[in-house]
Formats: sequence, C-alpha cells, structure tokens
Amino acid sequence: MREQLQHLINSATRHNIDLRVLPFTAGAHAAMLGSFILLDFEDPLDQTLAFTESVTTSQFLEEPHQIERHNDVYGHLQGSALLPGPSVEFIEQVMRDVYT
Repeated sequence: MREQLQHLINSATRHNIDLRVLPFTAGAHAAMLGSFILLDFEDPLDQTLAFTESVTTSQFLEEPHQIERHNDVYGHLQGSALLPGPSVEFIEQVMRDVYT
C-alpha cells in the first residue's frame, strides 16, 4: 500500500488531478451507500450520466432527478474533503504513522 500512497502523492502534482481526501473525522456521508462516477461530456447535446456499481450490479443513470441527487452528494463530499495541499499532507502523515 505504501507504493499506492506514494503514487497518489506524485499524481497530485499533475495539473489535471485534484486530489482530495475525505478524512474519517468527516463522519457518515451519503456516499457510504456506494461508489458512483459522474460523466460529463463536451458536447452539450450529450447529457450528464451517473454510473453506479455495487457487489451485485452496475448501472448508468440518466434521469434528471437521479443526476441532481448524485451532484448533491458529490457537492457535500467535496465540501467535507480536505483541500489538495492538506490532502497530500494527510497522506504523508499516514505514511509516516504506518511505515516508520
């Protein structure tokens, strides 16, 4: 896992990556119910999709109320997560705590 954490730190320096850690102190949140990916497209005629998956299923969601709910959850997660600099510091501290 050390290599994975170091890879995250290294990747955080790239201009197209915005690394944000949601610390345990953030407590319970709506995304604990399952992972999802929001897919936005350059062409304005292509609507945003949400992709969800669990142990038994995966699906694309396209209904406006479904997309709005996932956008709300994402907004809450982003608001609770550490900013990029503190996220890197958090990962570095975890590495020091676990591997030294």
